[in-house]
This record gives sequence, C-alpha cells and structure tokens, in this order.
Amino acid sequence: MGNFFTRIRERSFAVALTVAAVLTFGALAAAPATAVEADPAIESVAAVETPIAPIASAPISTATISGTVRGDRKTGTLTDDAPLADAYVNAWTEAGYPSKRAITDTDGNYTLQGLESGTYVVSFDHYETLSSFAYAREYWEDSPTFETSTRITVVADSAITGINATLRAMDPVIAGEVSIAGSAIVGETLVAIPGVWGPGEVELNYLWMRDGTQFNSSDKSYLVTKDDVGHTITVSIWGWKFGYESAGGVRVTSGVVTATASPTSSPSPTPSPSPTPSPSTSPTPSATPTVEPETDTAKPASVVGPPSERVTMPAETLVGGASIPITGTGFKPFEVVDIWMHSTPVLLGTLTADAQGRISGSFPMPTSIAAGTHHIVLVDEAGVSFTSAALVVTTTAVLASTGADISSGWLALALMVLGGLALTIRARRRTASALK
Repeated sequence: MGNFFTRIRERSFAVALTVAAVLTFGALAAAPATAVEADPAIESVAAVETPIAPIASAPISTATISGTVRGDRKTGTLTDDAPLADAYVNAWTEAGYPSKRAITDTDGNYTLQGLESGTYVVSFDHYETLSSFAYAREYWEDSPTFETSTRITVVADSAITGINATLRAMDPVIAGEVSIAGSAIVGETLVAIPGVWGPGEVELNYLWMRDGTQFNSSDKSYLVTKDDVGHTITVSIWGWKFGYESAGGVRVTSGVVTATASPTSSPSPTPSPSPTPSPSTSPTPSATPTVEPETDTAKPASVVGPPSERVTMPAETLVGGASIPITGTGFKPFEVVDIWMHSTPVLLGTLTADAQGRISGSFPMPTSIAAGTHHIVLVDEAGVSFTSAALVVTTTAVLASTGADISSGWLALALMVLGGLALTIRARRRTASALK
C-alpha cells in the first residue's frame, strides 16, 4: 500500500513539472522583445485592472520673436536698399550663449521660434559669400555691440513682433601696396612689406604660397629652401578690422627661385698689362625681381591641413545624405566662419561664433559628396583654415541589433522538461516491477 501512494506522489510531481514547463514555454513565447527581471522580494498577487492616469507632457514653449531685416549699401540711392534674404538672426542669452537662430526669407522676414521665458539679445548678420560683400553686424536696437544692445524679454506663449533691423554696408579696409624684400636665393630670407593699411590699426595675416598653393600662413618672413628651386613664391596679405569689410592685399611674386644654397661669386677680372688698364666689366648682380602687383580682393579659399584641435566632429562616420554636425572653438567673438567640405571643396554655409568664440551647428550633406574619406575645413574671417579629423562617408548604415536575452529562460525550460520526463519514466518502471 505504501508503494502505491509513493507511486501516486511521484506521478503527481511529474505531471506538475510538465504543466509548469508548458506554462513557462507559453510565457516565454508571449514575452515582449525587452525583458524586465522581476524582483524576487515581491510576492505574487492577483492582477487587478486599475485605470492609469495619462502622464502630462511638459509644455512646449511657443514664444516667438519676429521682424524684418533690410540692407543699406550706402551708395546714396535707394535702389539697392532692399530686404535681405538669407540673413542670420540669432537670439543670445544674457550670458552670451546662443539660443535660437532663424534665416530671413526672400522678403527679409524671420521668426525665432520655441523661445523659453527669459531675456534675450538679438543679433543680425549677413555675408554674401560669392561676392565677398559684407554688412556690419548689428544688435537690437541699432547697437554695434552686445553690451550696449537693448534686451528683449519674453514670457510663455508671447509673440514679440517688430524687431526689425537695417544692416549697413561695412566700410572697406584700405589695403597697402604689398611688396617683397630680399633675394629669392636658397638660404636667404624673404620679407613681406605690407605698406600702409587703414583706417587706423588693421590686423594683418600673411599667406605664403608656392606656385599658388598655400604652405605657410602666419609669418611675415620666409626662409627660402631647396624645395623652392624652380618654383614661384608669392605672398598675399589679408587685412581685418572689426566693423569693417575685410580686404585682400595685393598679391605679388618674388620671382622664380633658381639659385643654390651658396651663390657662387664671380671671379675678379684680370687687370690689363697696359699702363692704362681698361676698365673691367663688373659682374651684373642679380636684381630683385619686380612684378606689377595685381589686385586680389577675394576671400582665401579653404585649404586642407593637419587636423586641428579647434575643430570637433561628433561623428567619425556618416551615411551619405545625413546631416553633418560641426563644433569649433578659438574664434573671435561673433566672428562669421565659413564651413567647407573636402575632397572637392564644397561650401556648406557659415556659422557665427558666440561671445566665447565657439561655433556649433549642422549642415545637410551635399548630394554630390561621394563615399570615401573627407575633411571639414573651417575658414575664419582672416582666411586661416582649420581642418577636422578624417570623416568617412558610407553608402549604407550599420543597423544595431535589439531584443531581450532570454537564453536563461530557455535553459530553465529545458531542465524542467527533462526532469518531468525522468520522473515519469521512473514511476512507470516501478509500476511495471510491482505488477510482476
């Protein structure tokens, strides 16, 4: 009789294990993609349907500032005083950090949207990249500086209108007559002579070039090397003054470098034995090359150089057609920086530095950009280029795999099924033995 009850208990336990395995299989099959581990300290309770109150989303700020931007080229007529399209309008916090940006439409209208409650400074900029024509930056209201600007206070859902501006053409920087002093001989030093610039003090930047390609962009002087032999060395000077339109210096050439490191001196002429020696012909010294200067007022193009710490690319690899995020530091406050993409140079647009000289923004990738390795080059108002690390453009995206790791659940299920089968077989063997 005891054996009978023992067999009953074993069979019941085996059936219970089998049922538990089936239920576990059903739960695993119905589990969502993301599994959440239950807290073992919480006891199981009966499910009670309780209505869940909707979670109120945070209110979206809808405050706006709007107006119109016009341009005055100061020609004395009104024919070219018209609304400015593609002018940059920026809202800054009082601490000098950028908040929102808008670009004017063809009628010069703009709207800064999504402003949070607070006090702002609004600035207006416009630079025609193709023609190199520039307007002076202005702050609301008719103020030349951030500090003297009129603050604008907005509250939630307010709409501030009539924040208009008329940008005036910058007076040009007057370029001096540029020349080069020194001999184009290996081992000799060439010095750029800028001439007289104005009005007042003008910041000058020197661009030395070999056959038209920039290779030295900061020094006033240049030491001729053996690599220059047979090539043409030129210098270009770029003048910059806050509140004035930048001017390109006159580009002049130093001539073709053909000398050696140590120029060979001409031998002394042999005196004539005649009592009256005929004058010997002195060797003709090589004259300093003189080339008629030519005017070059175009803004220097971007040049790919070694990676600069001043350029930050949050992404090293992008899919063709994606947006290109760009940040940079070390620029002049409120300086307008040109953004270029290489290998084949493409101007993406411009970014305006904040009060701390930082820029940040993103641009859509041009459709003409092919897959491969490229660089982003930032060009400041002085024409100096700063190159990013390599940016790889791909044609396909790398998709990340998602889902819950339920391998441990399947293992537990397998162990439970095997345990149930083992107990069932054992119970049947005992029954068969008892019947014999």
